[in-house]
Amino acid sequence: MVPANAVLKVRMTFPYKNHLIINAFRMSVSNKSPDLLGPEIDPQGTLRDRFVKTIHPATRAINEQLKRLQDQLADLRKEIPDTPIMRELPADRKRETHVHLRGNFLDQAKEIVQPRIPVAFSTEHPLDAEETEQPIDRAAVARWLCSDNNPLTARVMVNRVWARLFGMGIVETEEDFGSQGTYPSHPQLLDWLAVDYRRNGWSLKSLLKSIVLSATYRQTAAVDEVRLRKDPRNRWLSRGPRFRLSAETVRDQALASSGLLTDRIGGPSVFPPQPPGIWKSTYSDLKWNDADGADRYRRGVYTFLKRTSPHPAMLAFDAGSGEVCQIRRIRTNTPMQSLVTLNDKAFFEAAGALAAKMVASSERLEDQIIHGFRRVLIRKPDAAEIERLVQLYQAVDEDLVDEQLLSSAGVQQGDSAMIAVANVILNLDETLMKP
Repeated sequence: MVPANAVLKVRMTFPYKNHLIINAFRMSVSNKSPDLLGPEIDPQGTLRDRFVKTIHPATRAINEQLKRLQDQLADLRKEIPDTPIMRELPADRKRETHVHLRGNFLDQAKEIVQPRIPVAFSTEHPLDAEETEQPIDRAAVARWLCSDNNPLTARVMVNRVWARLFGMGIVETEEDFGSQGTYPSHPQLLDWLAVDYRRNGWSLKSLLKSIVLSATYRQTAAVDEVRLRKDPRNRWLSRGPRFRLSAETVRDQALASSGLLTDRIGGPSVFPPQPPGIWKSTYSDLKWNDADGADRYRRGVYTFLKRTSPHPAMLAFDAGSGEVCQIRRIRTNTPMQSLVTLNDKAFFEAAGALAAKMVASSERLEDQIIHGFRRVLIRKPDAAEIERLVQLYQAVDEDLVDEQLLSSAGVQQGDSAMIAVANVILNLDETLMKP
């Protein structure tokens, strides 16, 4: 602040000759406290902005109101979910749908087809009265699907969850609940689970808890001659479920047991290792470049899927090509699957990482084998299993192991025998089967 009766001198220096021409110049003074200017003064307009926002009464009130509204808007944006939401197009932008004559989309009838619920379902379970008075959109169909008067949605969902846990649905044909599908093995159980699922607010957690804590699910998977003769496919639930893991889970389990699995959720598709030449095609110049780093070991659901050239390891385990909708996978057990888990690069890298952890766990060979066994199967091996794996370790010829494969697996030459042991553990029947 300049004291009273003082002289204020302003000196302006222009080092650029003839390059800086001032058309208009203005200087302002004020008798207000300099504290109003704040600790820093930006020559690009901060002084004016501060005056408008904090000093001038008329604009100060407006800016205070604007600040409150901006804070409210920021709070509202925090509540907006990140999940995309499907919305209907406005009436003037909706597409008109016509009957395709003989199925030809280029030859359409003049009559416009209006949205409706399929007659086969609407006869027994019509739309609510208030829905019929308004245009039928996706929201109306969603409400119709989850209505208390519609038993089908809950039954289908419960049956699919049951199939994931038992290997086979109560209705075996998960994709077909109609007249051409199989009859439910336990219809009353299916009805009870569907009603309980709906009453609990469509809670998958509650449904899963009800099933896995049941005496039926907790049975042993062991089978004797009598049960095998009377119930060969376990259709009547005479024993606990036992079936091979799905295509994605087979690889995920190997990566998880070895410590390689990347836990990150979401993101774009990735390109895990696959044999060269799979993507050769005449109509596309896309190339499969094996991912590096964390993307190399992401879960199977993130693997890039090309319908005409699906990932061969997943195809071997009945994953399907994606060219058609596949609700249910028919499981097979073939020698090709063993070749994949024994020799595929992804599984070999998992065996190498597991072997490294086994070697680092102890100096004693038996303890190393026990460590790897427990990482994969959660249980301790018995004496006979330990002895056989020790014999395998001692019998492996170091010269038979490809050094390039060892390098890709991140394991040193001296641990090559342990890779063979780890590979055997990852390929045990108990490892690849859901007990």
